Amino acid sequence: MSQVPSGLRKRGTGVRAVYRPLTSQTRSPTDASGNRRPTTVGNVSSSLHETDPQQQSKRPFFNLRSEEQLLHPTLSVIKNYLQQTDLLTKWNVWISKLLNNATQSKPLLPYNPYPTLVHLFQQEAESFNISAQVSEDENIQAMLEENSLEGCDTPCIVSPEENAHVWGLKEIIHIVNPLMLKSYDWLLKDITPKKDSLLIYDDYSNQVMCSMIGEGVFHGSFIPKPAAIDFRIEYLITGPDINKGIEMFVKSILRDVVAASRQHTHPFLGLSIPVKLSDDSDEWTIDFWTPSQVQNYPDDFAKSVFECISANKFFIAEYLFKLSEYADDYLPGYKHYGLHIIQTTATEDLKDDDEPTPAQRLVSFAEFPLSTLYDGVFLKKTHAESYLMLFAPKLQQLHQNAGNVNVNTRAKPQSQKKSRWFSKTAKQPSVLVDGFKYFDRDIAAPDVWQITAPIKSHYQQTICSKHQVSDLFEILHKLLLLVLMDRQSFRSGDNEDLLIDIYRVYHSTAYYIHSLTIMNKTLKKLIQREAELEKEQSDLVDAQYKQYMRNMNEILSNQFFERSCDVEAVNEIVQYRLKQSLETTHGGSVILERASSVLSAVKEYISTLFLRFAEDVLEDSTTLVDMIKKLKEALPEYSKKPVTPQLKLDDANTGFNLVSEGVIFKHGVEVQTIIKHQVTKLDIIACADAINAPKTITGEAILLKYLTDLHIDEVWHDYLYDLLTADHLPGNPYPRLITQLRKAAVRMNLQSDKEEDVCKKLIQANVKVADDTNHLYTIPGSNIYGVESAFTLLDTGQILTLISSIKPLVNNSFPHRKGLFRVASCFAVNGEIIYYGSMDPYINQIVVHEHCYIKGPDDSVQESIKIYAKIVYDHVLELNRKKNHPIRGVQVGGSLFTVNEMIKEKSDYLSEFQTSCNMKEPIFLRCFVFLEWRYVPILKYFMFHYISEAEKETQSFFIKPSAEHYRNIFFNKDKALFYVQKYKKTLPVVDMYHSDNVEKVLEEVTLEIDASCKEGNWLMVHRWLLVFDLLNKNSEHFAEVWRMLHSVAGQLEYVSSLCQSLAQLTLIKLQHIQDGSQDPVNDLIVSQMTVALKQKLKDVSSSKVAMAPKCLPEILDNKLKKVTIRDETTGGLIINIHPKTNRILGEIRKMLLLLRDATSHDVHQTCTAARNTVASIKKKVEKLQIKTPGPVLKQSHQGSRINSGSPRLSHHQSHVDINDWLHENPHRRRRSMQSSHRNHTPPTDPNAWMKNVHE
Repeated sequence: MSQVPSGLRKRGTGVRAVYRPLTSQTRSPTDASGNRRPTTVGNVSSSLHETDPQQQSKRPFFNLRSEEQLLHPTLSVIKNYLQQTDLLTKWNVWISKLLNNATQSKPLLPYNPYPTLVHLFQQEAESFNISAQVSEDENIQAMLEENSLEGCDTPCIVSPEENAHVWGLKEIIHIVNPLMLKSYDWLLKDITPKKDSLLIYDDYSNQVMCSMIGEGVFHGSFIPKPAAIDFRIEYLITGPDINKGIEMFVKSILRDVVAASRQHTHPFLGLSIPVKLSDDSDEWTIDFWTPSQVQNYPDDFAKSVFECISANKFFIAEYLFKLSEYADDYLPGYKHYGLHIIQTTATEDLKDDDEPTPAQRLVSFAEFPLSTLYDGVFLKKTHAESYLMLFAPKLQQLHQNAGNVNVNTRAKPQSQKKSRWFSKTAKQPSVLVDGFKYFDRDIAAPDVWQITAPIKSHYQQTICSKHQVSDLFEILHKLLLLVLMDRQSFRSGDNEDLLIDIYRVYHSTAYYIHSLTIMNKTLKKLIQREAELEKEQSDLVDAQYKQYMRNMNEILSNQFFERSCDVEAVNEIVQYRLKQSLETTHGGSVILERASSVLSAVKEYISTLFLRFAEDVLEDSTTLVDMIKKLKEALPEYSKKPVTPQLKLDDANTGFNLVSEGVIFKHGVEVQTIIKHQVTKLDIIACADAINAPKTITGEAILLKYLTDLHIDEVWHDYLYDLLTADHLPGNPYPRLITQLRKAAVRMNLQSDKEEDVCKKLIQANVKVADDTNHLYTIPGSNIYGVESAFTLLDTGQILTLISSIKPLVNNSFPHRKGLFRVASCFAVNGEIIYYGSMDPYINQIVVHEHCYIKGPDDSVQESIKIYAKIVYDHVLELNRKKNHPIRGVQVGGSLFTVNEMIKEKSDYLSEFQTSCNMKEPIFLRCFVFLEWRYVPILKYFMFHYISEAEKETQSFFIKPSAEHYRNIFFNKDKALFYVQKYKKTLPVVDMYHSDNVEKVLEEVTLEIDASCKEGNWLMVHRWLLVFDLLNKNSEHFAEVWRMLHSVAGQLEYVSSLCQSLAQLTLIKLQHIQDGSQDPVNDLIVSQMTVALKQKLKDVSSSKVAMAPKCLPEILDNKLKKVTIRDETTGGLIINIHPKTNRILGEIRKMLLLLRDATSHDVHQTCTAARNTVASIKKKVEKLQIKTPGPVLKQSHQGSRINSGSPRLSHHQSHVDINDWLHENPHRRRRSMQSSHRNHTPPTDPNAWMKNVHE
């Protein structure tokens, strides 16, 4: 970062601005140095509408003082930069439109216009990036000029002139890059089934025809680099019996797959075989077979292939293709298998002297005859000729039936047209005689309508059945093929720029992210393959995993294609998460078991980012969007959206009517003014009376005040300051402006009140001392006790309501004495829940601690642990019998025991409990408590202390989170005193608030803050800043934390917690169904949670301040419809208790988490004090060389118990820990390592969900 010029100072931050447009409060704009300028009223509209660069240059951006004259050269560079990039013009145009919309249509101005500006400039940024990839001197249309073609020995098959590397129909060969496709020759040769893998019976022949299909066909023409390479391998079998031919095909496929499994050049990952959902259904799904399953269950595999081929479907083998024989360059790849059989029968000729001749009948198992010619190209001439020859008799028959006689469609040389790839003279057509003539020269072409119409219809139906944004590139590929089939009709009218739009979209950021998604899926399957081979480490996985990380970083954080702050923040989070699967030893090898979960989470996480960039590029592709819209309107029956299934629910079973969507639910203690800011409009006429200006210029005065109150001059000032102080000017000017606009949007939404006013509302004023010696405080009449820091921000009304619901979880039935042992228990509410109400508007989860103290002989520690394990066992069973709190299970270290498992496997549970206790691993109960209209998740931690008989030593069998001792709230004074006195004995200095003790706790808090920063969890960073302030007894960050928790990021986290709660409740109900036990979950409450989630999900995803993709509410709602059921009688809604529910709710959560992380980063960037504190903490951690490992715990190669000795002592109590981000299954490790076998009766295993359950 260059030094700030002496004449320019950054806008001062000493006085916190208040963002409240068109209020009575006056404000003057700032000049370049951050000083206020006197407000003047003039002809605002004329200056704002000024877009001519010449006129703009006459009006200086800064009022330069005499000492600022040295800045003229720098400002001149900036001014030229803004004009050359056209940013200044666009800025003025959009601001003018904002004001003109208010004055010309309705006299209303948006309270917060910045989210709209963010969306607009995001589109400009993407358009700028795409344009930068094609030089100004090179026109896209020229790139798409047709190749010159020449015919070959077979009519209708052509190749590029003088570059006979690719063969196919002229419709596609016109547009490909033959030199680029030639690079795949070695790959095709290497993956083509070898002769020894082709099974051949007597009187039969067996051969293969290979073609290239998919996006790879357009590599170098439309697509810079394809996301994957697709080949179609079609078997041609000739023989008398069709069934025998199918048998040959299936066994040949099995041979090819087995051979692929044994070779290492192109790792074989598995096969995807289409299967029918049911016999009476037309819907199909995909059944994935791993390499080991294919080899272990060949009969079942053969049956699936037979059913697939019989239904005229292709099935697909998935690979990681090595692209070059001599370089380790890999790309995801697919082999699409198909079958054609020529059935031969002997017929007698009428002439007596002739011998019997064979009659042939083609039986094609392809979905559409000749579709390969329109889907792709051939890289071998003989394969192209054989493929067309196969259908020649049928083509001739179709043409004769259509009345087409003597149709000569052989391609003629087109030497008059230059190829864009090369320039050669035309080649004369070769002369063919005798056996060299495959066909009559008057053979029918494959463009007869009986062939093309079904293919076109298939393309159109596929386009219409897909979502325009989320399935963009599936649509784009089919649309490109559709255009090429009938290119002449798309050359005129409104469709003239269609191919240009397709070209631009393929060069967008969205396509690069799409490529990452394809690579992600392939990597997961590669890891699964290596795991099946029982490998602990794989060099290939290491290389591809790190390449994936590099590709991600280049796309989302590239110095040549600079990104806005939200994208940079997301990239840092993803990179950090991906690194967690790398061992710190053994050269950074990938931990296979963990990497698969991380990749799954990353794929879902960045899907929201894909939607954003897809929308950005589509906004600039009007011809493409219009074409998709026309197709969907023409075929509405294929554009159906998901609907919520309607069932007649059994009232006798439910006992009540479910809740309908018309019921509105209250969410926490939201501040409605903040929630409504996004929809608030300001009436210009109503504001006129408050403006002290002559009536002739009242309108201009209102607009000027509006812009002033928006601090729009400061936004522009900060952007220019960023440009002036940077090391270099960015290639794309928009991302930095977007960064400033996002911060401005946050300020407008949250900073309408002064910080001192916010703090006054937060601090609890009724706290009284209960015991001065032990620093114990209380609120009169509340009967709750704790240290001072736990009461500072306490909302008495809210906490007392919570306590009444939590008290049933207190264990009051434990034995006070057990032989020589004495037992005491202290129950306390802990964690962020103590800030609920005044500081935090939402309850995401509740954390409680139950400290158990057992006193006994010095050498009886292990016996005391067994006693404590039995106490916990009895307590959980007692809670389960009452059926008031749905219980997910008891987490013991790395294993989750359901109640049923605790009973059936009691010895395993007690043994695991003792082991985890000795290793100080967390042990806690996962259950739910009812609050208002919903179930709230509770984590009840069992924290064991052993006191020797002489009380010389107290052993604590958990990792001590020191900061948690300062935010406990007890329900009983004696219990609170007992706990505090025992804790004080473990301190170096008895006084809890002695500087030495506080300093030690603050050191742990700084570790938590630093680690949360690395994770990108800014909500958690701010929660820890609260603890930091409370321990330091100041309120420096109170207002900023309040704004963070009330921001849209806090809302997104809350909705995410609702999704997680419903997923957990679904698992509980499924578990009880499986066990045949009584279900403790109330369906009416689940129905209420379902309706509330649907409402809040729509509100928060469509919130302008969330700056989410516009299509996100629709996509999330479509996902939710897949897992909800509507009562057809009452219209009530409830979540579907099905294994897929948990997976889909997990997908929704991941999409929301990206928005949460991006928006919370925006909020943090506006918090000056928090940023300074965090920067100071980072320097301190680096200076002291304190290692702060992330939430991922190191796993040994022997698969031993997870090491939980992380210095992040209380991370397991955070709102969002690594399991929350990954949505992993916390079930028992020994079960997760068991191999699962395929269920062979149905196409898909109905119990497969059990091994993929997400917690």
